[in-house]
Amino acid sequence: MKRHTICTIFFFTFLINVILGVKREQDGPVVTINSGKIQGVSKPGLDVFYGIPYAAPPTGELRWKRPQPVAEWGETNTRMTKTRTSACPQEIMTVGLCSLGFCPKQVSEDCLHMNIFVPQQTNNNMNATLTYAVMVFIHGGAFESFAGTNKMFDGDSIAKEGNVIVVTFNYRLGLFGTFYTEGTTEDGNFALFDQQMALEWVHTNIHHFKGDPNKVTIVGQSAGAQSVGFHLTNPKSSDFFSQAIIMSLPAVPFKTLQQAMVVSSIIATHVNCTPGDFVCLRATPMEQLIDVVHDNRKQITDAVVVRANGTALDTFELFTPYIDGDLITERSMVDIFQNAPPLKPVIYGTMGQEAISYIGPYISMLKDVTPSAALAVLKGIDAIPDMTRDALKGYLAGSNDTIEVVEKLGNDLLFRCPARKLLEFTIKAGNHEVWLYQNMNSISSTGPNLTADACNNQPCHGSDLAYLFNALHHIQQNVQIKFGSDEKQVSRDLIQYWTNFIKFGNPNGEMGSHVSWPMYELNNGKKSLCLNVKNNKIEENSGGSLCDALDPYL
Repeated sequence: MKRHTICTIFFFTFLINVILGVKREQDGPVVTINSGKIQGVSKPGLDVFYGIPYAAPPTGELRWKRPQPVAEWGETNTRMTKTRTSACPQEIMTVGLCSLGFCPKQVSEDCLHMNIFVPQQTNNNMNATLTYAVMVFIHGGAFESFAGTNKMFDGDSIAKEGNVIVVTFNYRLGLFGTFYTEGTTEDGNFALFDQQMALEWVHTNIHHFKGDPNKVTIVGQSAGAQSVGFHLTNPKSSDFFSQAIIMSLPAVPFKTLQQAMVVSSIIATHVNCTPGDFVCLRATPMEQLIDVVHDNRKQITDAVVVRANGTALDTFELFTPYIDGDLITERSMVDIFQNAPPLKPVIYGTMGQEAISYIGPYISMLKDVTPSAALAVLKGIDAIPDMTRDALKGYLAGSNDTIEVVEKLGNDLLFRCPARKLLEFTIKAGNHEVWLYQNMNSISSTGPNLTADACNNQPCHGSDLAYLFNALHHIQQNVQIKFGSDEKQVSRDLIQYWTNFIKFGNPNGEMGSHVSWPMYELNNGKKSLCLNVKNNKIEENSGGSLCDALDPYL
């Protein structure tokens, strides 16, 4: 090919890239952290470090051990942190939220990694002493699914729009994260120990990225919110952050020792190991262990109820942490907060219809019966407490639609009323820097179902994640969903409220035209923020008489 032809092709390629604004990732800065040098990538307005190890790989003899410090690689070697690493072991799924891209496609036991998203300084904010407030996100997934380092949880938009550092990380899940057998000295709540080590790592290393270790906010959704509640009330964790955001905390019970032991024993038996024989268990391939849980889930959940005095609620999260007397001391987060209420600023909140995802398995059983009969069935299987008719009359009087009644009651029992209860324990302990919200924004769907038939176009459990991480474009690549200006505004609102709190300790920091969000006060209307793109507004007495009636059963 002639030289001038090559030059012409190069020139036009360059010109097209300039016109279209194509900007490729480039080598990022080299940062020296406590374990050695790392190099990430630079994007427009952002430096990103993927797959930083915060603990040693929990493989071999370290499977079912507390996380150990990562081995240093020294100042002479630079570790490349330019590509994503694998998620922690879990079943690979493609339905529900997984259809939106929340679930990983590659797993490995060598998974204790984090991603860090750092805003770049511009000519307008060049400051050698500038430090950033930090958001650490703990993902949900019933302690069994998802990954903090998954693309859906990329912190690009939050970091750039909010001018904060964003940290996401993996922790062990499922039987690798919660495993207890009688007669062993092995610790079993490995998921929580991993989280503690990740928080400690951020506390001792984030200054290398110009992060302020004294302005760290932990944010968690679903099982991640349960984790945040735990860290807020645990003295071994609380030194590593200054405030928290609790998103959609489900008030499902922690496991008893007996329940945790039943789960682990059944798994061990199915791989031909004696419960407690960790030599045998550690020799069992990861894939075989995952398959055993998938193939025998019904046997395991039935055993939790029949052999370990469990209820239907005890099966909602099969691998929830268990009461070990050290990390977890009570059966419910309500009891934990009552005994050790947090003294740090906290935002609490829920989606408008959280329970749709949870009652999905019961819909076919309930749809053809009356609301009263449906509640009787749910009480009979211990899916809801044995409540008086007075406690239920507000729900039975409101609708003849059985699914609507059950969803509203489930939403209040599992999410909205417990959030109010946790918040009130916090205030009564003298901590008045608390805010409450309810998010009524849904994901508009014109394609396949997202989580359940009833969940389409409803403010369901997990719907807020796509908005917080501005992951709408990722979702559009996975399913047929069209987003308009309303959805984009929801994302901007959520990011601004959250990052204002992260930076200023108050969600109203730099609000512009946004609705001012008052603190929740017991003696001043119990005001909360209702997030609705059509009309963000302040409401009084969230939960009202319905939650008042349910409080004795929480």
